[in-house]
Amino acid sequence: VRAALGVALTVCGQRVGGVAAPGLWVVSIGRVKPCMQRLACRMRAIRGLVAPVIELRLARCEHRTLAAWHGQQSALLATLGKLRERNVNEMTVIFIGKQGVGKSSTVNTLLNERVAPSSPFQPETVRPLLAGRVAAGFTLNVLDTPGLLDGDSVSSRGLMALRAALNGRKVDAFVFTDRLDTWRVDNADKSIFTSLAENFGAELWERTILGFSHAQTTPPNGKPYDEFVNARVEQYRNAIRTTLGRQDLELPYALIENGSRCKTNGEGEKIVNDQPWLSTMVSTCLLYTSPSPRDKRQSRMPSSA
Repeated sequence: VRAALGVALTVCGQRVGGVAAPGLWVVSIGRVKPCMQRLACRMRAIRGLVAPVIELRLARCEHRTLAAWHGQQSALLATLGKLRERNVNEMTVIFIGKQGVGKSSTVNTLLNERVAPSSPFQPETVRPLLAGRVAAGFTLNVLDTPGLLDGDSVSSRGLMALRAALNGRKVDAFVFTDRLDTWRVDNADKSIFTSLAENFGAELWERTILGFSHAQTTPPNGKPYDEFVNARVEQYRNAIRTTLGRQDLELPYALIENGSRCKTNGEGEKIVNDQPWLSTMVSTCLLYTSPSPRDKRQSRMPSSA
């Protein structure tokens, strides 16, 4: 930005009518046009690099009381209450993955409010979005990030947006989101696995859970649901472990269903396989939450490797 602005700021001043005019600068019109053209070119070149950082700061950031959770997410509130008993009073979770897999919808369901744009006819957000909720002394921060795929290759803009989101931020867990009803892991997925490890270090995968959206699906060929889920989970785990050469990665998983037709229990909570999936997902994230999640030595992710 400094280099771009320097083009305009270094245009020389002139004397007016041969007489020095203190405090008054005039600029030769012949020199303004090429300078402004160079300025415009430089600004276009850096806009794609600066925008994610600026937009992160401009993103909608909310910390509201979780009154809406009561009566609809009682299992989740009970889980958060247990955290308070463990002296855990804050948790930050970041959702990452490809476009269109349900990251934004999951953030909205988790917070019981539409804070992230999510529509099949609406372009995906190009900026990270941070939202937080507070209940009974517990703060839950969730961060939605842009998709990591650009065509068939990894999105450099998505990686930069994630880097901006991680910069100086304490992260307890990542939820790498993909659809349960997808039948394979292709080369584009493997490129994302590798790029995340190369750009942010192996610790990211050590704090990642696999979140499978569209979990209320009918398995093909009459296969039992549990068998189908286990096959999909193991397929994904093996792909990540093999691609990264890290057979030691645990990669726990959680099932996610954001659809309006999702089954509910007597308290109105969305359930998958007869379990309230929100509280199950949060409990799984807690596997990586230290007793004091503000402890940088145990919980802070680096901004880059």
